[in-house]
Amino acid sequence: GAQRPMPRRTRRQVLLLSLTFGTSMACGNVGLSSVPLDLAQLATTTTPLITLALSALLLGRRHHPLQFAAMGPLCLGAACSLAGELRTP
Repeated sequence: GAQRPMPRRTRRQVLLLSLTFGTSMACGNVGLSSVPLDLAQLATTTTPLITLALSALLLGRRHHPLQFAAMGPLCLGAACSLAGELRTP
């Protein structure tokens, strides 16, 4: 079948998304080479909580209390993982 050419605006958006994703991956790999793995895992695990908190503070969004409650076990698991790594010689 015949295909329509992709609109210029859509091509630009795809290009920007690709560049953002590639840059994010590159920065993540550089960060992992200079930061201990357990600390990087802690930062990655707590990212949803930080995102919720920043959207509430900066954008004034109101989130359901269960969204914050769901972050409890996630952050607790990350804290336990970090504590276990600190005790391991």
